[in-house]
Amino acid sequence: MSQARQYSTCRVLVIGAQGVLGGLLVQAFETDGWAVVRAGRRPDPGASFRHVDLGEPETVAAATEEADVVINVVPDRGLTAERMVLEQGGTLINVSAMPAEAGRRLRQQAGTARGTVVMNSGIAPGVTNLIAADLLAAHPEADEVELAFTVSTRSTNGRAGGDFGHRNLTTVGRHRTKVIPLPPPFGPRRCLGFAEPDGGWLGSVAGDRMVSPYLCIAEKATHRAMLALNKAGLMSRLPRASFGSPPEPMKATPATNR
Repeated sequence: MSQARQYSTCRVLVIGAQGVLGGLLVQAFETDGWAVVRAGRRPDPGASFRHVDLGEPETVAAATEEADVVINVVPDRGLTAERMVLEQGGTLINVSAMPAEAGRRLRQQAGTARGTVVMNSGIAPGVTNLIAADLLAAHPEADEVELAFTVSTRSTNGRAGGDFGHRNLTTVGRHRTKVIPLPPPFGPRRCLGFAEPDGGWLGSVAGDRMVSPYLCIAEKATHRAMLALNKAGLMSRLPRASFGSPPEPMKATPATNR
């Protein structure tokens, strides 16, 4: 039996499928022969699409109950989908970047769980943890771990993504900075401290070593502006609106005859 045929009856629900990462996952699962259900907040006429708003638990319940596996790429602090799968059964894999305390909160509920939730399976936390663990195994004498993340303001960013960026950049008025020799096309750039309370989401991987996460924005003008605000100690005053979010879909209103 081919692998594609093997998975043809398995249905995966991708929450956040309208974003870049979600779209890539949809393609990967379809290529592998899965039946894919796309889920998001914006209207979509596709037959395989389900409206899911993590702020509306009823939409989550309706979509997750028809899936064999749920993949969540949205950093939802309420952990709505995760809690629902734990309570109702099923399997969910979270590939978003969540605060370290999110996993701890979820574990407190796992004692009576009917479902399975796997956290920290994305890039950070996830892949970066594996790379850091491998590097630390090769260099046990290291006393610090530095992580540098590069992002672009042109990437797709929804409400949850905006909340994530705002939360991790406004924890303090002034972050530490450091010139880091990034690879081309960036080169050496002064990077901005980011999400320091979460220590790069490395958790126990780093042991008692200091963890220093940094952020570099690809667009130089935006990055310079952020560095200037940081130097002035104004990072904590950044308004949530400056991190953007797609507009809410307009609700149709019935026409009236006059």
